Amino acid sequence: MEGSKRGGYLLDIKTLVNNYLTNIIPISTGIPQLDDVLEGGFKPYTKYMLYGEAGTWKTRISLRVVENAPGDSAPIVISCKHGALPTITGEERFLHIDRVEAINAYLERILALPPGKNSIIIIDDLDHAGYNNISEIYDMLSLLNKIIYRDQGLLIVTSGVSQQPGNTRTLKPRLPRVVQASMDIHIFLSREGDNRIRIYNMSIGKSAIINI
Repeated sequence: MEGSKRGGYLLDIKTLVNNYLTNIIPISTGIPQLDDVLEGGFKPYTKYMLYGEAGTWKTRISLRVVENAPGDSAPIVISCKHGALPTITGEERFLHIDRVEAINAYLERILALPPGKNSIIIIDDLDHAGYNNISEIYDMLSLLNKIIYRDQGLLIVTSGVSQQPGNTRTLKPRLPRVVQASMDIHIFLSREGDNRIRIYNMSIGKSAIINI
């Protein structure tokens, strides 16, 4: 069988292409300016990285996908920072995990379940998750790819930022480079005054400002 490997997972190319072409319906955020920056909304088979300083709506924007997801979707929200999701902790698919090893164990449990549809995975504040070695990061990315391409899903990872050495004006995601490189779309969020957020799609060079 002709196939292709993504993250160590063998895919039937014909099945993947057919699924992509027939199911590429973006999930709206409910904010027209943001949907425009995202070219319609958050798309299946796509991995997004949202990064910015605290208070730039990274988590809120991510959770809008859950609120507007199709009825047959199965959202999974993992918070790596204690207390970041106080209103939804305790629900079955909304949980706090602060170690990559434990995230991997949970993702393996998801893969053991029958295939789903419109899977949505949000890993909030991934930069707060500890890990023993870089191989755990590679394993996590492989597991995420398997779920996304099996279940017609999408991934949103959020992260804080740090200053680039030698350049105090440039903020970079506080994540390993292999994670950054594996993401399809990079979204940078910054404050524009007290009540506005600038959302910049780094992948296409498009931005918008929304009121909060």
